[in-house]
Amino acid sequence: LDALAHAAAEGDASLDALLLPLAEALPDWPRLALDADQAKRLRQGQQIPVDAPPGRALAVSPDGRALGLVEVGRDARVVIRRLFAASPGASDPREADSHHSGAA
Repeated sequence: LDALAHAAAEGDASLDALLLPLAEALPDWPRLALDADQAKRLRQGQQIPVDAPPGRALAVSPDGRALGLVEVGRDARVVIRRLFAASPGASDPREADSHHSGAA
């Protein structure tokens, strides 16, 4: 807690440096690697077809950025459970807000 208090006293940049990337915070979730087109469509809220087994997954962009929590259905289509959107002006994927989409 002392390190957190010290970082808070130094400002937002020091606090941001303590944040874990989303992908590291969910180590047990299988990764669903998307290509650039699939990632774009997912961010637009579209269901996309994938070649992956059914179940929950962490969707990641080609650069490894966590895009959201999804579920792959038996029909091999991705259903969005929660999307992560970068905060305005964010250059670091750790700076993300969680946005709910669909039923959890």
